[in-house]
Amino acid sequence: MFDSSMFHSLTHQIYRHPYRFYLVLFTLALVFYLAFDYWIVDLEARDERGRTSLYLAAEQGEVTEVRRLLDKGVEVDARDNCSWTPLMRAAQNGHLVVVQELLQAGADINAKDKDGYHALTAVVITNQVAMLDYLLEQGIALDIQDDERGWTALMWAANEGRREMVEILLANGADRTVQSVDGKTALDLAEEHQHVKIAKRLRE
Repeated sequence: MFDSSMFHSLTHQIYRHPYRFYLVLFTLALVFYLAFDYWIVDLEARDERGRTSLYLAAEQGEVTEVRRLLDKGVEVDARDNCSWTPLMRAAQNGHLVVVQELLQAGADINAKDKDGYHALTAVVITNQVAMLDYLLEQGIALDIQDDERGWTALMWAANEGRREMVEILLANGADRTVQSVDGKTALDLAEEHQHVKIAKRLRE
């Protein structure tokens, strides 16, 4: 039983050695926090769209949270309901440091979603020039074709009139002769949308 003498003894010890009391409190708080973080919170839980905590942090460019979750060993390529990975979403949104962290943690740079789109496609569509340069430096596949249209990143750049991206892709060896599902090349797409300067470059 915890009687009054024990209580008085405890309060006396706290009075004489307050730092020990605060150290014990801090230790207990730390243990509780770690237990909550590891065992109570499911770091791999998914929302209605299949997105994990890492996916959401990568999507928003929250570098500190991405690092924290990676340090805890969460799945780096956890896919959402459309098979997008955290890296694909971070690249699409131009979060360069997040992409670097994910690649260092072993993320698949050439991961594709359920329709065959991958990070390079997403980067071209959203006009993320710095990200395009970085992914190419890291060796991302240049001429992957999506499953729906059979378009490559170069085709998307030509279609959207992304002249700078066309130049970057060609400089890195993109194949301008690849044909889409309906037999069109990057040049055909540029001409269809009257991107004259891009079409001229693709004829060279």
